Amino acid sequence: MTRTRMNAKTIVAFQDGEHRILSNGCLVIEDDRIVFVGSDYTEPVEDTVELGNRLVTPGFINTHSHLTESPLDKSFLEDRGKRQFSMTGLAEMLPLRSAAIDDAGAQASLEFSMAELIRIGTTTAMEIGFHGEQTADAMEAAGLRGYVANGYKSGKWITHDGKRMSYAWDEAKGERDFAAARDFVGSLKGRAGGRISGFLSPMQVDTCTEALLRDTAAAAND
Repeated sequence: MTRTRMNAKTIVAFQDGEHRILSNGCLVIEDDRIVFVGSDYTEPVEDTVELGNRLVTPGFINTHSHLTESPLDKSFLEDRGKRQFSMTGLAEMLPLRSAAIDDAGAQASLEFSMAELIRIGTTTAMEIGFHGEQTADAMEAAGLRGYVANGYKSGKWITHDGKRMSYAWDEAKGERDFAAARDFVGSLKGRAGGRISGFLSPMQVDTCTEALLRDTAAAAND
């Protein structure tokens, strides 16, 4: 066993059921486990790291991510939009962006996203997308905790003139994708020792029928 002590000016710690701000404290890592967080540690260690003024926090949790797509969104999707689309580019640009992503593109985005999540201190992510198996593989390999959903919906946004948004409905496809999503959740049970699991995620509320949303709630409760 190798123990490393890290000294920092500020640590977000946990005590008596709530987070606390610990000033001029330390944490000790034994191999790949945190074994101590507090003001001082008197046991011998093999290495000491001085973190200075850095802030040490628990791992962040991202509760809404699109890891196979978001690397392509920056300065494109959410930064542009028309007034008639509530100043968002989703309705007009999302169908085009999604159609341009093949499996290789999704994999490249996943690999980028794993590095980005780790770099900013995220240890748990909830992924809403359409490449569930690829995402589960990437999260497992990266050592993250992941909750993965294959999204489904009854229809999709469409605009024919760039001025008005309407919908292209395919309720049967929504039901098929919902059934596949339920099966996918079951397939992840116990994955990576419980680190990777699934959840149900109907897409935007306006692209799902009431029946699909109610069926989702019932399946989630089950």
